[in-house]
Amino acid sequence: MTTFSTTRRPLPHLLSGLDDAQWLQTLQASVDSRIVDGINYPGFPDASLQVETVGSSGKETIAEGFRFYSFVLNAARVNGIKLTPGSKVLDFGAGWGRIMRCFLREVLPSGLHGVDTSDRFLGAARQTGVPGTFNLIQPDGSLPFESNSLDIVYAYSVFSHLPEHIQKIWLTEIARVLKPGGLFVATVQPPRFLDFIRSAEKECVAKSAWLQELRAELTKIKNIDTALEESKFIFLPTNNGKTYGDTIMTSTYVGRVWGAHFDIKEYLDDAERFQQAIVTAQVRK
Repeated sequence: MTTFSTTRRPLPHLLSGLDDAQWLQTLQASVDSRIVDGINYPGFPDASLQVETVGSSGKETIAEGFRFYSFVLNAARVNGIKLTPGSKVLDFGAGWGRIMRCFLREVLPSGLHGVDTSDRFLGAARQTGVPGTFNLIQPDGSLPFESNSLDIVYAYSVFSHLPEHIQKIWLTEIARVLKPGGLFVATVQPPRFLDFIRSAEKECVAKSAWLQELRAELTKIKNIDTALEESKFIFLPTNNGKTYGDTIMTSTYVGRVWGAHFDIKEYLDDAERFQQAIVTAQVRK
């Protein structure tokens, strides 16, 4: 006797009727059960891996990712881009697919793409059934897409970690693969990140190797406020330092350097809404 599954795949024609509140509620419900209202959603990696990559897990981490996803959707609408099931969207630094799954309401899995430098994180996305195509990239490599082929590229907490020479590689590549008029939305660390490092309580610093590294790197730069004022860009070589660390950049820097590839539509620094600033940039038509 043949048994047929009664669950369905999460596709736009089944999900497009959900408003934002309903869609978030559905995604959060999928933390507890992959099957919600007869639709089989992607799963989640171990909570430890979620925390390692994004600092939180479960429903909390979905809510944080959803806020950025909602921002990207609104930025697209404001800048004349309408996402359809046939659109092509890239998560640059996809990790385990936290944010990619949000776009299942708008875009078919064939149009969802994720790249990352960690095969381990991408493996977690594949193993938990996140729909889409995933590709491993090198820190100073290239993107496996044709020129002028993508509608939107977004990067959450990626450019906030890249040194200048690596950023320039990827800005060039992202501009190449986006269609004329395509949108690039990315978070960056604004100057207030310095205040975060300086004001961290001793107990927090004692428990965080990352904060200890940041504090140590700050002491190596004389008159760091003046240095940031002059250069508009500071890289703190935490982690391996060559291709990854912690980066602070001003709106002036973004306008000058990112503006060589894009029209800068907005540099939003709103600490009440997002931990980092968000840059919205559009490829010139």
